[in-house]
Parts: sequence; structure tokens; C-alpha cells
Amino acid sequence: MSQSLEKIIEENKLYPITILPSINSYLAHLFIERKIILVKDIFKIDPEKFSKENNLSLNKIIKIYQEAKLLLQNGQ
Repeated sequence: MSQSLEKIIEENKLYPITILPSINSYLAHLFIERKIILVKDIFKIDPEKFSKENNLSLNKIIKIYQEAKLLLQNGQ
């Protein structure tokens, strides 16, 4: 039984960070440099620390967290 890639991604919630609306190319590059590749990986970082270390708005990082949480909870 062969599963499509899309079905595997959906069933295992292996969404790339680039699926999130608030992730632009700069943020995608920044996250990927830090080995944050999948949406679920975003929860491995501390938002406040990450925003300070990368000179980013904490509100922006929190928005990304909220989008990630919503996506991962969807369908549960």
C-alpha cells in the first residue's frame, strides 16, 4: 500500500514552517539555520529569547506560535 506524500504529511502533521502565513523568506531562512524545519519544531524555541537573539518583534514570534498551534490542533 503506497501512501501519497500529502497523506503522510497530513496524518503525521509534518508541515514545513513555510506553510505558516507569517513566515516570510527571511524568517524561513532564520528558522532553517537553527534547524527549525517543521511547524512542530517551532515549539522547541523560547519565543522571548529567540526574538531578542534575532532582533525580532516578540509579537511576531508569538503570532507564529499561535499559527503553528492552530494548524497542529486542527483536525484533532
